[in-house]
Amino acid sequence: MINRFKKIIFFGLILIVIHAIIFLIFDFDSYFVFALLSILVYAIYISDEIKKVDRMKLELDLIKQRESDRLLKERIEKQGRLLKLYRKRLDQLYAEVAEKSKKEEKKVEIPAKYIGSNEHRKYHKENCRFGKRIKQKEKIFSEDIGFFKKKRFKACKVCMKKS
Repeated sequence: MINRFKKIIFFGLILIVIHAIIFLIFDFDSYFVFALLSILVYAIYISDEIKKVDRMKLELDLIKQRESDRLLKERIEKQGRLLKLYRKRLDQLYAEVAEKSKKEEKKVEIPAKYIGSNEHRKYHKENCRFGKRIKQKEKIFSEDIGFFKKKRFKACKVCMKKS
């Protein structure tokens, strides 16, 4: 950039020296025409130099933009890969939680012939459709009907009527 300005200044100084020589050697009319032509040439030279500088700046900006686009694309790809890993890990965690909850449900169920409800104070056979609807925290299990009769539970009218 500095070298370009040095060239412009050097070219201008050469033109001034040439003007001085022509002014001393030739008459005024020819000097006037030469001065106009040299100013025109100097203006064209300066405009070309400015265009070169602008073109170089544009090329540098374009290179910087391409580099930032490349970095942004890499970052997006990396985040996409991380997102896939997170989703995969999240699916694994959901599977583990589901498996644990199935194991816990199996542990809670105690094989018994009769199921009672603390909420409604009724007892049912283990395969009764109403007995299966009892909330887990309200269920009471027993192998003996006497246990429920001592606690004054009522018998289910659907499943106990059959026996």
